[in-house]
Amino acid sequence: MPSARDTQSDTGMRGLAPQADELRGQQRGLRAAVDSGRMVLDEDAAERLAKVWEDKADELSSKVINVDQYIARGAYGDCRIGRAMDTKMADKIEHPEAGAVALMVKMEKIMRQTATTIRDAARTTRATDEDNARDLERNL
Repeated sequence: MPSARDTQSDTGMRGLAPQADELRGQQRGLRAAVDSGRMVLDEDAAERLAKVWEDKADELSSKVINVDQYIARGAYGDCRIGRAMDTKMADKIEHPEAGAVALMVKMEKIMRQTATTIRDAARTTRATDEDNARDLERNL
């Protein structure tokens, strides 16, 4: 069975996959910072930043929805070589693990998770501020 790396090479998406992995790593680092309380965000600023990530995800999603426009079915002729080229080109777009659609969907999901993480940071900041305010009132 071919590895994911072999499949990405076969579909020509080898350059896009590392970008998706890097984006995933950044999102995980952000999540770790939020979960450990090391990230402090104002709610308004967080909402504006989360909206940017969601807008980018929406933009990517619209490209995925219109993916059929990128596939030139039957463009290479009705012969063995033409059909093989059709299959190869369609695979670059539609391969379930390493095609452009799969990678774009993965990146869209990561972008939406990043927006959620940013909002979580603002909620955590607010909760911490409220806890600190209550503690301060009790100690005064």
